Amino acid sequence: MRDAVLMVIVAIITLMAVFSPRYGLFGYLWFSLFRPDIFAYSAGRPYSMVLAVVTTASALRAVPYAMPLMRNPFMWIFLGFQAWTGLSVLTALNKELCFPQYTYFITFSAVILLIPLIVRTKSDLRLLLLVLGGSIGLLGAKLGVYGILAGGATFVQGTGGLLNDNNLLALAIVTGVPLMWYAVRLTSFLPLKCMYGFFLFTSLAAIAMCHSRGGILSLAIVMVLIAWHSKQRVLAFVVISLLALPGAWLVRDTLVSRMATLSNIEEDQSSTGRLAFWKASFKISQHYPLFGVGFGGDNYREIAGEYLGGEYANSKLAVHNTYLQMLADSGYPTTILYCALLFGSIFWLRSYSRRLRERDPETAGWSEAVWISLAGYAFGSIFLTRVSYDFPYMLMLTAATIYQMREPAELGTRSLQPASLAGLDGLDSAAQDVRSSTPAPALGGEPAWKRPGAGRKLRSRQRV
Repeated sequence: MRDAVLMVIVAIITLMAVFSPRYGLFGYLWFSLFRPDIFAYSAGRPYSMVLAVVTTASALRAVPYAMPLMRNPFMWIFLGFQAWTGLSVLTALNKELCFPQYTYFITFSAVILLIPLIVRTKSDLRLLLLVLGGSIGLLGAKLGVYGILAGGATFVQGTGGLLNDNNLLALAIVTGVPLMWYAVRLTSFLPLKCMYGFFLFTSLAAIAMCHSRGGILSLAIVMVLIAWHSKQRVLAFVVISLLALPGAWLVRDTLVSRMATLSNIEEDQSSTGRLAFWKASFKISQHYPLFGVGFGGDNYREIAGEYLGGEYANSKLAVHNTYLQMLADSGYPTTILYCALLFGSIFWLRSYSRRLRERDPETAGWSEAVWISLAGYAFGSIFLTRVSYDFPYMLMLTAATIYQMREPAELGTRSLQPASLAGLDGLDSAAQDVRSSTPAPALGGEPAWKRPGAGRKLRSRQRV
């Protein structure tokens, strides 16, 4: 039954994607983050690939809008990162070990490149971030509601896919918390506010029940940043703390004992193991500085024992640090480009949201949501390997989208490009497209909108 329902949903999204690539893109993002195929017990079916192919084909009509993106520094950094990652696959110790991870990585990277190409208006940006926050919020709500109704639960495993571990699951939900918080703040439709408020409450409970030390620390960072950038800092911190309290209270005994292990890292086996893996990855990076041993982590596992020694010599685990894992897998250039994209997005969005706060509070708020989400992820990924996880890359390309929309808003000029026109005011996407696409009257003859085929061309442009 679940599989049949999911099949119908995917078919509807696919049909909508044929007429408008926006809906295909949003449907693909929802599917990738929430992974309904896992909950429908139909993992392995090519739903995601179907959405990716149809959306990409439908987005070909937006190719004329790609030229302005060539002036976007975030796009060039992302493409450089992708290129050097590909070189690490070609120069890997064993290329076959790279392809299972790299195939998925390059597929979702190609699809999320459509974000700055398709999302060109404020209303599209709002919908994009509501989809991203809602997808993670729905995942957190499923776990949080179960844990609350059970009177407390301990999630020792993830949901599957790229979230097959409780630590990975906690970090994913933490990354989505700012999007839910700002969705409650920035939406005016009351049912939508209530829905995202419910997602936030249950997601905070789910994070506590994951018993992830890195997740809890990342959540603390996110909570402080959200409160600090609110107009009423104390009230914001109190509200988000009260939302997090019920879920944490239900598992207070096990949660406190879990967090207490941070007071003595040297005696904690998990922590000492991670320190050993970090040292080994750094040694490997010194021997393979340009291209690493090969993307995906499997090549690293094959040779890590030579650098670990002692009781961890036979362990074939990941590095448990995104930056060091990337350093060992793909070399220093890839890691530098990744850090430039991640931290460049954080610092630019932080600066941009400050400048825009008085002139355009909504865009400033969404910019804050994205950079705080990335900041929480950047801290949490110190303790986890998240090289191939798609959510942070979606947020980084959302930063590229906001950068693309920023120029007219800052300079106060009107541009003929629909991509630039989006930042001028709060008109609906459809209204802006109609305004920018209406043919001009013909000189000394019949108006252009009366010419044969004019209506068909206008409708086609509205769907892009």
